Amino acid sequence: MSVSEERLMAIIGSATDAIITIDEAQKITLFNSAAERMFRCPANEAVGQPIERFIPQRFRGIHSEHIRVFAETGVTTRAMGAQRPLAALRADGMEFPVEATISQGTAGGEKLFTVIIRDISERRGAEEALRKSEESFRLLVDGVQEYAILMLDRDGRVASWNAGAERIKGYKAEEIIGKNFSIFYPPDEAATGKPAVELNEAAETGRCEDEAWRVRKDGTRFWASVLITALRDEAGELRGFSKVTRDISARREAEQALRESEGRLRAIVETAVDAIITIDEDGAVSTFNPAAMRLFGYAPEEVIGKNVNLLMPAPYHAEHDGYLRNYMTSGVKKIIGIGREVTGRRKDGTPFPMELAVSETLLGNRRIFTGIVRDISERKRAEQDLARQAEELARSNVELERFAYVASHDLQEPIRTVQSFTQLLQRRCGEAIKGDGEEYMQFIVGGVQRMQTLISDLLSYSRVNSQGAAFARADCKEIISRVLGNLAASIQSKGAEVAVEPLPVVMGDATQLGQLFQNLLGNALKFHGKRPPRLRVAAREKAGEWVFSVQDNGIGIAREYFERIFIIFQRLHTIEEYGGTGIGLAICKKIVERHGGRIWLESIVGEGTTFYFSIPKKERPE
Repeated sequence: MSVSEERLMAIIGSATDAIITIDEAQKITLFNSAAERMFRCPANEAVGQPIERFIPQRFRGIHSEHIRVFAETGVTTRAMGAQRPLAALRADGMEFPVEATISQGTAGGEKLFTVIIRDISERRGAEEALRKSEESFRLLVDGVQEYAILMLDRDGRVASWNAGAERIKGYKAEEIIGKNFSIFYPPDEAATGKPAVELNEAAETGRCEDEAWRVRKDGTRFWASVLITALRDEAGELRGFSKVTRDISARREAEQALRESEGRLRAIVETAVDAIITIDEDGAVSTFNPAAMRLFGYAPEEVIGKNVNLLMPAPYHAEHDGYLRNYMTSGVKKIIGIGREVTGRRKDGTPFPMELAVSETLLGNRRIFTGIVRDISERKRAEQDLARQAEELARSNVELERFAYVASHDLQEPIRTVQSFTQLLQRRCGEAIKGDGEEYMQFIVGGVQRMQTLISDLLSYSRVNSQGAAFARADCKEIISRVLGNLAASIQSKGAEVAVEPLPVVMGDATQLGQLFQNLLGNALKFHGKRPPRLRVAAREKAGEWVFSVQDNGIGIAREYFERIFIIFQRLHTIEEYGGTGIGLAICKKIVERHGGRIWLESIVGEGTTFYFSIPKKERPE
């Protein structure tokens, strides 16, 4: 055997495909090692045997026909088994799929045919598995109802259509196959070329995701989640696209509603005037709104994640922790409540009283607690001041009532006695009393008269509430007319001018309202200064009340006395300068307050004063 023959036999022996040589009688003359392994037959048992031994009966005609055609023409167009199934037969009788090619040669003047056979069992198995997998996948896709799953060709035409696509988009398969997928886009987006842009993106990057409006067959729109994926073959050539669409309109509406709700809640929390703080089951702060920042003096990052005890004075830490532990273990809601008064602690360490309302919410499997906190420092101070004032007022009223009783029953009689005997002394001994005696007598008479006036004013003050008439319709125009009549002599003697603007009818005590106007106008006439008095009475309507004003051009009142002048017995001038008891404005204040209003003033020293008082509007007497 030559070197070339040895090399050839080595190549044939090492080949992975079976190589079998047969003669014109189709008997085997060569059977390589791969053929031994493939057919599970030693070469010495195969050589000399007909090739049909290794061909199943049903394929022997096909094999003989290939040999005949090839012997006559020397041409074969394709490998046997590539176009239709072809099987071989192992020595043990087991069939297996193969592909075979035939070549022709001569040796010693005889024709020889070489058959190269490849076992394609694994490939056929893989192909069958793939076929079954594709069939299963197709059945699965066709049965999906929640997703529209379809295939597109490279130009975007619909190639497949599942049940979910029919349900979501409204088209049947025969109506849509072959149509361009741009039909699913709103007309304005389709006109701008958005479908092509998304296909190009998928082709370039492998996929394109979008959430946008899509259109059903009936023209209605739905909010869709869309995924387009490029499909390529083993060589990387684009074969088309898969497209998965889901109708998420309900989810979008729910998300929009949630966003709107969250926005409203956030606005409420952010703009609330009360501090809103949430803590978890461990007492750690999770929410701290702007009002809480202002109240406690901390920035959110200084508080969030830390124990809420940071906002309490140290003595309350153990108590709060105990409440929280007790509730988490027993469910007893000692820490839950509305309007509890507790003590808070600002960042600078100062304590302050606060009102706390706590509510509980379950998020997942954890509880959160929301506290609404209000600083009640001002209210506490006001309550204390009010309690103190009420106590003082009660004591003062008791004392005043006692004094009024004494004045009306015990003082009146001695005063009348002094006055009577003084007058008697003047009549009987007037001629004998001259000089200083006459002056002293005048002092006595004047003092007695002032005492009577003072007692009369005190009685008037004490009787504002106790002896006032029931409220009725009171025409302020008529009341002012009577008052001006009472003051006519004083108005004339002082050269005063009084302007009265239109006045309303109110519900009140006409007698007391007359006393109110007379005291204010009388004061204006009294404290007129060097200029002739110019007085003006007016009223203006406001929400729920009438506001009256009595304006003058008198001597004015310094600002530091604005509140003092309404206190009983308070005088800004001596009796020698301006007469009076110092009770008139106190009576005015008491009358106004009995009518449910308030009284105040504006004044400039040397220019004049305006007294204001309000009377609430009422439809009927109380």
